[in-house]
Amino acid sequence: MAIVHLQRADRDGNAHSWGNFGVMLEAVRAAKRVIVVAEEIVEADVIASDPNRTVIPGFLVSAVVECRYGAHPSPVQGYYNRDHAFFRQYHEQTKAEADSAAWLQRWIYGVGDRREYMNQLGACRGEELGVKQHAYAAQADFGY
Repeated sequence: MAIVHLQRADRDGNAHSWGNFGVMLEAVRAAKRVIVVAEEIVEADVIASDPNRTVIPGFLVSAVVECRYGAHPSPVQGYYNRDHAFFRQYHEQTKAEADSAAWLQRWIYGVGDRREYMNQLGACRGEELGVKQHAYAAQADFGY
């Protein structure tokens, strides 16, 4: 099973991603099942408009989930930056086994859903991490 988070996908799992892939593509191709978690679910024509950015084809995908800030505290290029403060807090608050258990309870096991997680994080934190200046690629003519 591979669970991957990226920028956008359509309802069939065709997914656009840009930025650093890491080993995402290898994980998708090696997995028997793939769950795509996307910052946003878009219409199929948005995905079809840029076929070279479609890095995961829908036929490989078992499920699609829309989850804003789903990669937090890691970054998603074009949506939000890395939450350096969260990583620092994690390192400071998990040095001992008991402290780690408390941190896990607060941030993982003790939250019922993503909304509760984001409420605990705080709306202002999400706004701080959001992209302030968008840098769009030049328009491309695919000539069809």
